[in-house]
Amino acid sequence: MKLHQIAVAVAVLAAGSASAATVTFTVSGATALNKSFEKTALDMCNTTVASATYSTAGGAKPAVRYQCTAKSGLGIAGVNAGDTLIINKEQGGSSHGVKPVNNSTPVTVATTTCTTSTVDPVFPNRTHWTGCGATTAVPTAGVSDVEPKLVSTAAADYANLNNAGIVAQVFGMAVSDNVYRQLQAIQGLSDVNATTFDPANAPSLPASFVRGAFAGAAADWTAVSDQIVADSDRSGENHPNQTAWDDAGVNTTEIKVCRRATGSGTLASFEATVMAQPCGTSPTYGGATGLSSFSGDNTTLNDTNKAFLGETDVYTVVEHGQQEGVDTCLTQAYYQGEMAIAIMGTERQSGDTGSKISGSDDNDGVQDKWHYVKIGQVYPSVENFVAGDYDFYWAEASFNRRKTGYTNTETNLMNYFANKMGDPVAIVDIPLPGLAALTSNGYTFDYGVSPVARASRGGNTCSMGVQTY
Repeated sequence: MKLHQIAVAVAVLAAGSASAATVTFTVSGATALNKSFEKTALDMCNTTVASATYSTAGGAKPAVRYQCTAKSGLGIAGVNAGDTLIINKEQGGSSHGVKPVNNSTPVTVATTTCTTSTVDPVFPNRTHWTGCGATTAVPTAGVSDVEPKLVSTAAADYANLNNAGIVAQVFGMAVSDNVYRQLQAIQGLSDVNATTFDPANAPSLPASFVRGAFAGAAADWTAVSDQIVADSDRSGENHPNQTAWDDAGVNTTEIKVCRRATGSGTLASFEATVMAQPCGTSPTYGGATGLSSFSGDNTTLNDTNKAFLGETDVYTVVEHGQQEGVDTCLTQAYYQGEMAIAIMGTERQSGDTGSKISGSDDNDGVQDKWHYVKIGQVYPSVENFVAGDYDFYWAEASFNRRKTGYTNTETNLMNYFANKMGDPVAIVDIPLPGLAALTSNGYTFDYGVSPVARASRGGNTCSMGVQTY
């Protein structure tokens, strides 16, 4: 479609009754909550009329603009059925959900000038545009995986914010499938067939090994078991659209760590919870950290690009700015014969595209070659978290807004998103895996199927969260 045709399409979206308005809402921050944000935004749309999503070109996760006609029954004062909604989610990282909101500084958002389009297979009236341009906008609000203190360099960067917990996020340890299957065999576990990954039969890792792997103290998979061997030659097993991911060298049992980079709420919560490095000792506050950042490899290619996974025979830490890059790192490691471990929010599931933008939001799409493992024999599921059985790694996401300066409609939109993303009914209905509502937001804990946890970070304390029973 030519650019002038794109302009016509946008005009059609904005068309409606004479009284229809255009309502714009921009949110920055955590990528671990991108699926939750996207599903909440798309659920506001009237699917019987034309709508579109616009994704910026480049990057592991683009900034996305959701544009549609508001459906009836939203219950948001100032937003009426027939209004044009423009909802922006910039490409994120939890730190982006704090400082830019606090200081009213612009973040990247998508434009409607794009190169490629696809029709949504479920909603034919919805078009997904990719390769779009970028502009900037001041975020209305932000989301972060943790309280603002954990991803800020100074108190001035969050002093103008009010924040509140919106939802509990269950994080898990994922390993590339070549590690997963070996661990299963060693632990006497099996699935129904070669393509099944039943959580009940997921292998388990000790918490001490996880800490050692991310600290660099455990640099080899044989630290788990001396029965682990180097992966077989995978040069004949190529990714369908990433042919460069070829197993070109000798494989070893050295650990490849795929994790987020500094500024990530996922990483900050991991430091506070798993590595026992809360605010007082985190690198954000000038203290020590238990995390390894070793990025050298035997090719020297990784030394200047921390997000590069070279095929190496040494322990390597690969850092990404978005969760989608961590997902891709695991799959790339598999195809290269590397054996990797990573931390991710379990809102992301293996084989799930994670987005409605062209069917994928990462380089490997549904071709994921990784799965979550148990920690201390407990699987990282919402059910186990709510029951209090899984307390290894979770975080209470924070919704951040400035203390003053909003219109009534902006305030109502912020309240809608905060409530919807943390509503147990919406979590189940949309559905949103990996998330649990909070009793601190007024929801009832019942030990049943309702995903409501008695979990809290205890306010802005820079301490690890707790669960009470």
